[in-house]
Amino acid sequence: GVAIGIWSATSWGLYLAPGGNLVAGTLLSMLLCIFGVSLVWGMLGGSMPRSGGDYIPNSRIIHPTVGVAVSMANAGFIMTFWNALLAPWVADPGLVILGGLMGWDTSWCSTAWGLLVVGSIVNFWGFVIVSLGLKHYLTWQKVIMFAATFCLFVTGAVMTFHSNSDFVSAYDDAAAQYGSYSYDDTIAQGNIGMANEMGTATSTEWDWTSTLMLFPAISWVMAYGYMITFICGEVKRPQRNIILGQVFAVLVPSLLALWFFWGMERLVGREFMQAAAFFDNGSDPVVDGFALPAGANYLSLISVLALDNKVLLFIMGMTFILYDLLYMPLGYLAWNRASFAWGMDRLGPMWFTDVNPKYAVAIKTNYVLLVTSQIGIIVYAINAEYIYG
Repeated sequence: GVAIGIWSATSWGLYLAPGGNLVAGTLLSMLLCIFGVSLVWGMLGGSMPRSGGDYIPNSRIIHPTVGVAVSMANAGFIMTFWNALLAPWVADPGLVILGGLMGWDTSWCSTAWGLLVVGSIVNFWGFVIVSLGLKHYLTWQKVIMFAATFCLFVTGAVMTFHSNSDFVSAYDDAAAQYGSYSYDDTIAQGNIGMANEMGTATSTEWDWTSTLMLFPAISWVMAYGYMITFICGEVKRPQRNIILGQVFAVLVPSLLALWFFWGMERLVGREFMQAAAFFDNGSDPVVDGFALPAGANYLSLISVLALDNKVLLFIMGMTFILYDLLYMPLGYLAWNRASFAWGMDRLGPMWFTDVNPKYAVAIKTNYVLLVTSQIGIIVYAINAEYIYG
């Protein structure tokens, strides 16, 4: 998702590679994805328009055993971890950011019980909307997409129509209000923490090695157009629409990310972005002095420009949550179509192909992912490091 990708790139991306250039990295990633992922899956999906994801071309071109193995790793294993990660993220950082901006006490969302309860609700919701059929899912998708895009554009407008001097003044006021570091102290203390913890420091310069290291974080923005391949058999005029869908699934999110990466650097400055990324992820004692209630993420930083407007703060706070909810059910959609394809080729249990006559969905397979995802959510709630690795 765009908002999640912007968060991952500006937070743990810059934390791990502070010398990276987000704009250059996004442009290069966009080109590689368009002429790599998009064209490959677009041509394969258009020439073999059957729902089932990468299982279809791999089983036809290479061997059914390879097709099932790769598909199980992707649609089964990865989607389980996807759900186990994205569902609890609605609680933390999602509700934690929203609560911090609105002045609500959402500390419970960061506890094991908070992650488990919220994650379980979101996981069950994803199971239900996919199990009710593609038309039902697409209705939810359109509503959430509209709301999420609206929130993102409002946040982007606040970012774009303010200058660096506006931000520094507003940030210092917010820092005084919450007892946090001032703008200059944030950079200075960030340098101390980065030196102690990582042996690095903030800089106005960038390098290609660090920029290439940003690719995994940036890929959250643009790498999921391949999900279209899981519903190739349900797309009209697949030879044209699948490849166009693949290209636009990279191009549009990339342009939105470029807007935010350029805008954030213009608004807060490169060194401040690097320091903020450290405060959002680091563990050095200087981190304790950063006290903005919504954290050091990009939504929290932009929000200091609108602290007196609760409506704008609520819109900004919903951005992450809505994009998370938009992408989380895709795990069920991918698993459902892939497992159905295995069953149809007699490489999986025949009950994988038991289609519910009312909803036209093989609901039984969704129960499998519901259980495995729920186990993953329990593990994440107990110790997130087991999922993060």
